[in-house]
Amino acid sequence: MEKRSTEKLLDSILSKYGKIKLSDLKPENTKKGEAFIASVSNLSDDELYKLSSLYYNQIEFNTPARPFSKIDNPTELAQYLEDEEKIKDTSEQYVSHYTNFENVTKMVTGKKLYLANPSKMNDGLEFSYPGMDCSKLYFSSFALEKAENLGMWSMYGQPWSDGIKISVPKKEFLDWAKKVAKVHLVDNTSCEVIAGSTISNGFSARTTRVAYVEQGSKGVEKIICGQAKNTSLKTLDRQILTGLIKDIAWSYEKEIRLRVDLDNTIPNNRIAIDIPESVLGRMIITTGPRFSNNVDKAVFSDVGAIQKSIFTGKLTRIYCDVCNKNAGNEKK
Repeated sequence: MEKRSTEKLLDSILSKYGKIKLSDLKPENTKKGEAFIASVSNLSDDELYKLSSLYYNQIEFNTPARPFSKIDNPTELAQYLEDEEKIKDTSEQYVSHYTNFENVTKMVTGKKLYLANPSKMNDGLEFSYPGMDCSKLYFSSFALEKAENLGMWSMYGQPWSDGIKISVPKKEFLDWAKKVAKVHLVDNTSCEVIAGSTISNGFSARTTRVAYVEQGSKGVEKIICGQAKNTSLKTLDRQILTGLIKDIAWSYEKEIRLRVDLDNTIPNNRIAIDIPESVLGRMIITTGPRFSNNVDKAVFSDVGAIQKSIFTGKLTRIYCDVCNKNAGNEKK
């Protein structure tokens, strides 16, 4: 389909200026030239937002922020979820990532965090819709809380005998994303960093929160983010909100992401970024409720602290025990 004249004009402006601000799309702003202003002078705010969504990665959102409950368009929701100041204002001071002993050992010794493409994630709302392109997006998921969550242990700190939670101060986490200088490609088969495969430009890194969407027979019923609730936004632009929304069933995860967007598509399912010493030195490793591995403190000497789960010794029996017992009986 041939581009409309407005989009062609915006293409030429972006090629000249690189990025522009959302407010520059407003008719009263003549900063980018009278021709463009004339072309958008009759467009409504909704039409301007739709236009901005087509050029999402090249437009800086600097319109005055409204309360979460008043947001009524996808662009404004994306702006809210990517606003670092709003993340700083949350009461939680740590972010946490649940994984297993093998992964955290690899992470600490190699000083690398691995980020996956959304096609490898567990919620279809993010990537299963026709026309949605997630091929250039990679992220690692954290919970915006320090307290332990048995649901998270059950989902991600598996197997039980190897479960690990890492926690990092929120300030160091936010600074980390801003200082990502290069990206490493990861082999799809070995899941190891490919030697010499460093990308030093052509990407952007940032932290984003996740909003949780409840949908009914008539569409979006509500959206929540932390304690905030929204019933004003009824239409989801899933392309602009890729990596920013999940089904409300996952709201207990309180998710925040360290995200990398590439300029070009690559065949790799995963990438990796360096973990700064400032992050490792403040990192807290918590062994899982039924952890039974041996932690070599020499291997984790760069880590700030190692501690046991508050649930250690309290989960005396879980369904996995029953499954293992039954499996043993079947072999006899």
